[in-house]
Amino acid sequence: MFGNNPTLRFPGNLMQVRSINELRGVSPYEMNDEAAILVTGSGLFTFDASSLANDNGKTVIRPDGFTPLQSGRWVQSGAQTAENTFASVALLQASGLSVAYLVGDPVEPDGLFTGPPGALARQKADGISTSRGPNVDQSLVTIFDRGSGTSSVMEKTLERAGAVGNNDADDFQAMQDALSEIEFNVQFETYASNTPFLGAGELVWPQGVFLSSDALKLTRSLRIRGEGNAEYSSGARIQQQTPGKDLFRMEPIAQGASLSLANLVLRANGGGGLSGGSLIRVTNATGKCNTIRIDQVLFGTPQRYAVNIDSADDVISSRCLYDVSALGAVQLGSASGSVTRYLSTGDRFFAIYGTCVEVYNGRTVQFQNPQVYGNEDAAGNPTGSRTPLFLDGYNNNAIKLHSVGIYNGSFQAVNQLVAIGNGGLSEEVVRDFAFIGNNGRFLGAGDTSLPAIDLHGTISGSRIIGNTLTGSYGSQPFISDAAAAVTGAVITDNFMTNTGGGGPAMLTGNSSGVIANNGAASFAQNSVGHRWVTSGSAVSPGAVAAGAAVELTFPVVGALAGDSAKVDPAGGVALAPDGINVTSYVTAGTLHVRYYNHTAASITVPSHDISARVTR
Repeated sequence: MFGNNPTLRFPGNLMQVRSINELRGVSPYEMNDEAAILVTGSGLFTFDASSLANDNGKTVIRPDGFTPLQSGRWVQSGAQTAENTFASVALLQASGLSVAYLVGDPVEPDGLFTGPPGALARQKADGISTSRGPNVDQSLVTIFDRGSGTSSVMEKTLERAGAVGNNDADDFQAMQDALSEIEFNVQFETYASNTPFLGAGELVWPQGVFLSSDALKLTRSLRIRGEGNAEYSSGARIQQQTPGKDLFRMEPIAQGASLSLANLVLRANGGGGLSGGSLIRVTNATGKCNTIRIDQVLFGTPQRYAVNIDSADDVISSRCLYDVSALGAVQLGSASGSVTRYLSTGDRFFAIYGTCVEVYNGRTVQFQNPQVYGNEDAAGNPTGSRTPLFLDGYNNNAIKLHSVGIYNGSFQAVNQLVAIGNGGLSEEVVRDFAFIGNNGRFLGAGDTSLPAIDLHGTISGSRIIGNTLTGSYGSQPFISDAAAAVTGAVITDNFMTNTGGGGPAMLTGNSSGVIANNGAASFAQNSVGHRWVTSGSAVSPGAVAAGAAVELTFPVVGALAGDSAKVDPAGGVALAPDGINVTSYVTAGTLHVRYYNHTAASITVPSHDISARVTR
């Protein structure tokens, strides 16, 4: 694919043949009248069904099987006339012609290039659609076809630009030249500005280790695809060497741009800290990035973030590995822009020293099947550094987070799963938060923990359903709304196991909705939404006088007046047959259990245990 045989792509209806002899063999009956064919080294030909001109072997070609008296010729379509040949992209775009050529050498306007052989000569001639001559390597062409609404794609290989990828030489300029060659030779302002898959240029990155001393700047739609598997030991590997520099920096033009990266290993050579660069940085100073695709990319040791997007729409990160981040893996949105329709599917986050994902401003931010791990030993137990936080959408009063969801994830050795909302209740900043079907173990950090799921501010719609979580959160709950006002909450069918600390399973006194059917094990405090059982015959009503009642109280974290309660004394009616009715009700923070004697004689109720559940 590289070297002397780069791939040519024509996503529209433009056909290409390699020689005049091949053109003779093309059946005109399979082509529409005036259909265009590009002949390498000779230019564009169209079929004129009425022509009887003589075949001169250059500009007029009679198809095989046609007699001299039979009408129909391939005719060169003004390949060397001033009317449709231009020396720059800007002039070509301003021409308004249906079919036009770009000739890159204004000194030799007829496209003839006979300069000295060698790489410089080839590079000079490669972008000239009508170039020919003994020293021309005519394997790359640029042609704009306005009439059909498509453009061909020119692939500028890194080898031609001079990149070596030997993990020693600085390949920055060669890499930038190869990227710019594609960007500025395809008419992205009109065609394919919103998708990296159709009509945009593609650079296939060869295997090797390519070092860069500066940021590789992108402004227009581009797709970069690496050869081989994305692994640290093989494949296409690109590394930023300078602290404080981004690796790929997208600054979209006003008309917008798109970006696609696949099968790559992106790394930085450490350094930078808070002032460090990102491996992929998308800004919004001039235009917005529409459509970003990041597929099977391995991000290793970024200076600050692996991916930092100020503003974008329609972003998909799939099957990527975010590995050993210095500060954070992904940042979405900014004070001046938002990221809408972000989907992470099957991404892995390993040993992230900071926050995995920071969301400053987002609409429809979804994570499907994330895998998040801290360091672990051979037995799978956590060791060394733990990941502090997976999703952070907290403590920025300007944020707006709509439809944020985490589904079917796996978390290990992570201190905190989610912190979402802001520090005040003045406005709704989070709408439709979901944490569903996730599993977590070795969570929390004991007494220094914050809640696993920490809700803040005004939140409309919160679904925490079907999760299995095990960890140690000290005095903190697994789920907390202590600093929030949550409406439309559904917290059901979760199971939480406490491995250390005296906190409750849930603190949900500021949530309205449905909180029920949860399981909790080894918690020292009872809370709303899960069943709990006393032990050691802890409940002792004693003697209950005739016609009187004895009422016992039990603390329940997060309970509110009006919550429902279900209490089952151990032994049931056998405790006091035909004598005692047991009822219950809830006030703020308290479950009340009432033993009423409806007989005419005093009854002693023996010590027993109860099974209780308070639900919202």
